[in-house]
Amino acid sequence: MKNHEILFSNILTIENKDNFYNFYMKDGTMIEQNIKNATKFVDPSCASIFNMLFLDSTKILNENGQTRLLHLLNSLIFLKDDEKIIKIERLSNEKDCNLIQNLYNILKFDISYKATLSSENKFIIIVIEMLLGNDQSISERLIDKGSSLFSKYLKFVVVLAFINNQENSDIYNSSWIYWNKQYNNGKNVKCDLYEIIKINLKEELNKIKKRNNVYVRKMKLGIDGINWIKLLGIRNWETPYNKYYYLPKDIKFSSNQITSAFEFLKSFDDFSYQKLLEDENYALSLIKESKEEGLKEGRKEGREEGKEEGLKEGRKEGKSEGRKEGRENYQIDTLIKLFNNEVDNMDKLLDIIIDDDTEIKYQKIKSKFKNDEEKSQQFVNWLGKKKRISFS
Repeated sequence: MKNHEILFSNILTIENKDNFYNFYMKDGTMIEQNIKNATKFVDPSCASIFNMLFLDSTKILNENGQTRLLHLLNSLIFLKDDEKIIKIERLSNEKDCNLIQNLYNILKFDISYKATLSSENKFIIIVIEMLLGNDQSISERLIDKGSSLFSKYLKFVVVLAFINNQENSDIYNSSWIYWNKQYNNGKNVKCDLYEIIKINLKEELNKIKKRNNVYVRKMKLGIDGINWIKLLGIRNWETPYNKYYYLPKDIKFSSNQITSAFEFLKSFDDFSYQKLLEDENYALSLIKESKEEGLKEGRKEGREEGKEEGLKEGRKEGKSEGRKEGRENYQIDTLIKLFNNEVDNMDKLLDIIIDDDTEIKYQKIKSKFKNDEEKSQQFVNWLGKKKRISFS
């Protein structure tokens, strides 16, 4: 197979051995290239690079961040003809996302958009995250984000999260819709609020290596969707060399948008890439310090006033006795909110939201429901079956 015929979609596995890369193809052949001849590029899962990849100002091969993002979303999660996104507009001021001008802000910033679907020009809100961490707070944070964006814009919200770590719970690699009941002309009807979509890049790449089909929102991905997963999840597929990743020279992609994304990823010189990583690590350290200061204030508010933000931060970081009450209050409030909305997968969500060593006191639950004795008892019965309730 000649270099100019190497298709990205035909590569199954990549192996790095002594400055040589072996690319194993679908047809059983293997292509070996010296690292000096292969094409090197940077990791798209770095927070700053992932954000810049979808900035409109990043224009390559007549494709900008908007056209790349439209292709990404329509290849991965909007596969039906009547659900295609035909227009997308970034909600936040792009200058605030410019890494070079304001690195600190971009790392705190979620990529959020107003999108127009092809069906009846329906508007929705989309927020996208690339996540490298893996802890129980992630699911809570995504749920909170979907809820807050719906409250702000009163439009259906899609929260798309790319995950880069293995997770034992099967709910972690799924899509589900949160909804509430509202009255319309005197009738109680279902009202969709927001949808959480998690794409575990590591898991999906394992399926691709085994030639298994990949599904998102119960829909089978085509070649473009699979190629986006392979490119964005490169850290789960290939061992880097000196912080760079490599593909065969003259690699060919399935679309101009993915080719454009790859051209951007290989455009960094050594100096700018190294500086970017150093600046990003410095910015992350500032954010960590900011969070620690916020935790101190959050614990105080959680104990003194029971404010939601204080409780949330207490839930994430709290291990000391002084934050125990704040954590439990937030956990109970989150569970009751989902229980009242009759959310699916409650049993699985319970293990995500509640700490392993937490037992909720019966009287505390009763006080939360106040006058709704029947609903209170239903919640107590369900939680009691999971042995997460204390009647002492």
